[in-house]
Amino acid sequence: MITTSLLTDGQIEYLNEYHSTIRRKLLIEAEIQGKHKLTKWIDSATTLLERSATSFVEIWGNAFVFTLSIISLRLMEMS
Repeated sequence: MITTSLLTDGQIEYLNEYHSTIRRKLLIEAEIQGKHKLTKWIDSATTLLERSATSFVEIWGNAFVFTLSIISLRLMEMS
C-alpha cells in the first residue's frame, strides 16, 4: 500500500504513468493466456493513485507530537 499523502504530485503522476504502462503491457497478455488470478492481481496492483486527504487522526497526532516537543524544550530551558 502506498501512502499518497507522503508523495509529491510529480511522484503520484510518475507512478500512475508506470501503472498504466504495466496494465497496457501485462494485462492483455495475462488475459490472452487465460491467467485470471494474475489478471485480477495486475488490475488491483496497478490502480491509479489519488492524493489522499489527511485524516483527522493524522492531524491530531502531528499536533500532539508537536505540543510534546514544545513542552520538552520548555522543560529543558527551565532546568
